[in-house]
Amino acid sequence: MIDTKKIHYGDLESAFGVVYDFDEITGSLDARGADTKTAFPKLTTVGGWLDAKGADTKTAFPKLTTVGNSLYASGADTKTAFPKLTTVGGYLYASGADTRTAFPKLTTVGGSLDAKGADTRTAFPKLTTVGGSLDAKGADTKTAFPKLTTVGGYLDARGADTKTAFPKLTTVGGWLDARGADTKTAFPNLTTVGGFLDAKGADTKTAFPKLTTVGGSLDAKGADTKTAFPKLTTVGGFLDARGSDTPSIKQKKAGTDAITICHAALAASLLMNGFTIVDGILAELVSKKGNVSRVRIIGQTKISYIVQRDGRTAHGETLANARADLLLKIGERDTTPYESWTLETKVSLEEMIVAYRTITGACGQGVSHFLSEKNYRGKLSVAFVIEETNGRYGHEQFKGFFTK
Repeated sequence: MIDTKKIHYGDLESAFGVVYDFDEITGSLDARGADTKTAFPKLTTVGGWLDAKGADTKTAFPKLTTVGNSLYASGADTKTAFPKLTTVGGYLYASGADTRTAFPKLTTVGGSLDAKGADTRTAFPKLTTVGGSLDAKGADTKTAFPKLTTVGGYLDARGADTKTAFPKLTTVGGWLDARGADTKTAFPNLTTVGGFLDAKGADTKTAFPKLTTVGGSLDAKGADTKTAFPKLTTVGGFLDARGSDTPSIKQKKAGTDAITICHAALAASLLMNGFTIVDGILAELVSKKGNVSRVRIIGQTKISYIVQRDGRTAHGETLANARADLLLKIGERDTTPYESWTLETKVSLEEMIVAYRTITGACGQGVSHFLSEKNYRGKLSVAFVIEETNGRYGHEQFKGFFTK
């Protein structure tokens, strides 16, 4: 059978008024500022990132199912765009976008989802998993995210209208900021928050009915929490309930035990949907035997490997690569060449990669996955890399090496 699929190899920068009949673009697609209403009628896959910010995307991308890396749709008119998109491997930037009926089939975002200030009333109806963080502050989220069960990173819902939002959300891997939000009946199934929970000034009368564990601190000062937090047993950090109506809250300080509980809950929640997250990389778990897992990183089609030993893990495009990188993590690494570096030191990207991997033990595939979302040029400073890697594997270790 003849394969008639038309493929563009590499990156593509679209031109105004041109209709492209490609089925697949192996690299990235820059559609910024273009009138993309009918520009990509056959496109199903973008291997890299898709930048459509500021573009008129009302009826664009009718057959697009997969974006291998990040999708930039901030400020775009996305009312009916992306009708068949199911997977975004990296970040989805939809801040300030009109996303009322957009993304109707999107189930998975491998990275973070930025929906702050967006009109998300009925958006994201099938989204179940966000591997990174979800920023929904100031957004209209009344009936949004009806199937979302897991947020691997933080959830920022500050000032958002969250009355009946997040009905199936069980786990937030990072912190949850609900300051000033209307959370009367929100978060009905949420059991675990891995970081801090900030609910000060929020209306939390019947909110958080199943929440058992907060890995960090709970700030509920000034909040109306008359019947809130009825099952909360563990707060890993401090509990501040000054000025609150909080008769039902009982604190049990647990320190690192709370973090362990939250990490286990996040892993279990992801596994229920067939996912695993290791070193901040969300992947579909294909199979597991002993300490070796075969996975498919979200947004990619090829199989990768994860090897675990003595509490350490490493990714690899092949089993041999994963095992080699694991030995790098476990073994002694000579960091003396970097002891003279300061926050202002600037070196090439290649030199910085070697330094980062040597200091942190980050695996090659993890670094490649991170760099696939970036487009660094010229020399990079240590301070810049510390800022860029915030929340990623090895960040604290790299930062600590230069700020000790």
